[in-house]
Amino acid sequence: MQQKLTYHDYSRTPEGSVYQLRNGNLVCEPDAPYITHQRISGKIEFFIRKFVMESNCGEVFDTPTDVHFDDYNTIQPDILYISKERLHIIKEKYIEGAPDLVIEIISHTTLLIDTVEKKSLYEKFGVREYWLVFPDKKTCGEPSRTIIEVYILEHTKYRLAGTYERSGIIVSSVLNGLNLDLKDIIK
Repeated sequence: MQQKLTYHDYSRTPEGSVYQLRNGNLVCEPDAPYITHQRISGKIEFFIRKFVMESNCGEVFDTPTDVHFDDYNTIQPDILYISKERLHIIKEKYIEGAPDLVIEIISHTTLLIDTVEKKSLYEKFGVREYWLVFPDKKTCGEPSRTIIEVYILEHTKYRLAGTYERSGIIVSSVLNGLNLDLKDIIK
């Protein structure tokens, strides 16, 4: 049986490396995301960052920002938000504990990682809201479209609070007052 690695092992990887620590396993992240992934990530971050700055309600970070949950789990979400009341979890090298909101943009190589592994970790460690963004998801007989699933943590389990596709206003329970129009993200 292979010994679990800890944050101490993870911290010895070179700065800027593409590793994450999940359940005591040092995992090399796949190649750089596709351009569509980066465009959508940039637009979502822009609108959320603008809202957060205007509201003075916290801070927004993007990858590669380490989120350190425990000795066996350090993750780099695509986008994360920390409320003003919880800014104390921001340390010099990483975020120590669960952000209020995490957003992952799904790519061809991260589907299972983001929808199963990371979702389970975010749920376990108390991330209050989790967005899964599926760029250009294809369904039977229909053209591709971007779909966003919003999950809310209720007690200790995620509940699907909304699915948005093609259009619609994404409402966040964590970012009270944010109304993000999906059309602004996918145009």
